[in-house]
Amino acid sequence: MAIGPAHSFYNYLRATREPFYSFLISLPLIFSYELLIFLLNHSDVTGLRNGADIIFRQLFSIFDVYGFYAVGLVLIIIFLFSYYFYERSGREIRFRFYYFPLAVAESSIYAGILFLIFSEIADFDISLGLNAKQNFVLILGAGVYEEFIFRVILITGFNFFLTQILGLGKAGSYFLSVVASSFVFSLFHYLGVYGEAFILKTFVLRFLSGVYLSGVYLFRGYGLAAYTHSIYDIMVFI
Repeated sequence: MAIGPAHSFYNYLRATREPFYSFLISLPLIFSYELLIFLLNHSDVTGLRNGADIIFRQLFSIFDVYGFYAVGLVLIIIFLFSYYFYERSGREIRFRFYYFPLAVAESSIYAGILFLIFSEIADFDISLGLNAKQNFVLILGAGVYEEFIFRVILITGFNFFLTQILGLGKAGSYFLSVVASSFVFSLFHYLGVYGEAFILKTFVLRFLSGVYLSGVYLFRGYGLAAYTHSIYDIMVFI
């Protein structure tokens, strides 16, 4: 039986929203960053890295896990967990290779909307005094690791605490989780060696961008949120 365009598009929306396939969609971005950062640093342990990536690896260094082993371990864990819950859900969703370019195109629309809004009211400088090659690689890492930490981990963690520990309702817990994670996300940009000087206007705008990206994550999944973040940063950098 032939499948119409409407059904195909609906299946695309379901597949890219499913955690297992959402993670699968993000793999080209993850591997591109890891490969380029290795070529840039000539090492998988030391060298220039995205700030969220550094936080991520420092957590694993507690268990004496370093370099690409940390990334590989997390990829395997996420893949197995997401596949396990996908199988338990009983949903049968067909995945097509052309979902990859479709996801990038959809993310470009979300990134373009964010850029058009913010380009009129703020002038962000994300160059960090680095060259174009270094900035491009770090931009890819921002989509991968900042979305994983500030959206997947923090929103999930805050939501679990608010619902399971404090007993809040679903809507209220998600609202507070988005607010809290977006606050931490904005504050993150002013910390560390490459942190910016604190300016209330840029802090508020980054908080709002965090809310926007949280919406993309909650409604369209991690993969599209990661691409949206990286594509938006590329637009700002250019």
